[in-house]
Amino acid sequence: MELLKSRCILLLTIVLQLYCYRSLPDSNRKSEWIDLSSYHFDVDLPVNLFGPWELYWGKLYHPEDFRTGRVSKDEQFYTYFRPWTNQVKGNKKLPAQGFATYRLRIKIPPSSSEKIYTVHFSHLFSASRLFINGKFIQEKGRVSENINEIAAIRTSSNVEFKVLGDEIEIILHIANKDFYRGGPRGEFLLSTREPMEKFKVKSIILEALAFGLIFGVAIYHFFIYLSNRKQKAFLYFSLLCLAFLVRIPILNSKIYEYFVPIPSAHFIANLLHYIDISSFLF
Repeated sequence: MELLKSRCILLLTIVLQLYCYRSLPDSNRKSEWIDLSSYHFDVDLPVNLFGPWELYWGKLYHPEDFRTGRVSKDEQFYTYFRPWTNQVKGNKKLPAQGFATYRLRIKIPPSSSEKIYTVHFSHLFSASRLFINGKFIQEKGRVSENINEIAAIRTSSNVEFKVLGDEIEIILHIANKDFYRGGPRGEFLLSTREPMEKFKVKSIILEALAFGLIFGVAIYHFFIYLSNRKQKAFLYFSLLCLAFLVRIPILNSKIYEYFVPIPSAHFIANLLHYIDISSFLF
């Protein structure tokens, strides 16, 4: 009993040490600017930019549109970094299919020289285009105002950019055609290079721990079934664990991207769909 207790304490200590990012202070939840001017990016954990974000539904505004005043404040409303299908506008929920512009402005510690920052976010629903401080950074999939031209992709993003001054403006175009939810998902993290690299390593370690634990449970119950084949419940539970194992590298850090060519978004979606069905059957 004492041995089990000590092992549980050790596991809990490891998990707490692997805490990967910080949330925004509550003081930022009702402000047009996210104030991180006193945040120590070089030593602190990455911060999750949960919001509030400006949302412009049905519009793909570019940085120059905001600079020249072509964007009306009547078009904007505030939301958090969650699928827009959870958002209500005019007493109606936004549809899954469509496109939108998200914008976030951040105050950072002032610097007299250029400083390198990093943003990291998982795949969005289901194509995205990123601008930071007026510059185009990347496009994932194909974003378009023509619904038929939208092309989805399921890959994570980790991009570095230089900042001179004390402000960061992030503009994110998101478009969705085929998926049942549209818009952001997961975390949108901001940090400098070294803390972000540590975050990615910690994320992989956590997934490896979860993968190893579930795999061990699956093998354990499979061998119990082999010793008593009348107890098919052990076999079904083992297969259920294996179904969950397949989801881990696909949904989170997407470790498979390091080893195999990136499959299409529709292939991954169909794979997860059939895994869900098989899990329900077991």
